Amino acid sequence: FKEFVISVRAGSGASPSAATQLCDWVPTACLAVEWTGPPLDDNPLIQGMADPSLALPAAVKKLRREVWESACQAAPSLSKVPRTVVEFAAEPLDNFGAILEEVKEHKTGRSAALQTLGLPKTAVPQDIKAAHRKRIVKLHPDMTADLPEEERKEADAEFKRVQAAYETLGG
Repeated sequence: FKEFVISVRAGSGASPSAATQLCDWVPTACLAVEWTGPPLDDNPLIQGMADPSLALPAAVKKLRREVWESACQAAPSLSKVPRTVVEFAAEPLDNFGAILEEVKEHKTGRSAALQTLGLPKTAVPQDIKAAHRKRIVKLHPDMTADLPEEERKEADAEFKRVQAAYETLGG
């Protein structure tokens, strides 16, 4: 039993608008392939034939309509891209897991950074820059030099958190 992620992208014959909608590989479906033939224990020839990745191209070809419908449900704008120009690819899920974790971590880091700057998730770069400047001016060491030592340490720690948040958001 092996799981694969199926991704789609616009192929070489795609119109410019289709190519911009689907310019890079987009994961759209998960496919599990399982060997249901005779036991593999003592037969190395069958072990080689039972490799799930060998059946993958045929399975993707057979399921491409369902995969495309799944992609269009997830991102309705893709329904404007003709199916004839769509390319399909598959990658083992265990390889893909690390990529998903990285994306998830990035999203979590972005949410925390926006919260540190007091911004909504819909903040644009101009909002991020303005919020950063506003917070940094108040927390800058020159502005907090006259505070009691405990408050100055707290302001310094917050200054560093604001700077880290801004860097996380691409500042």
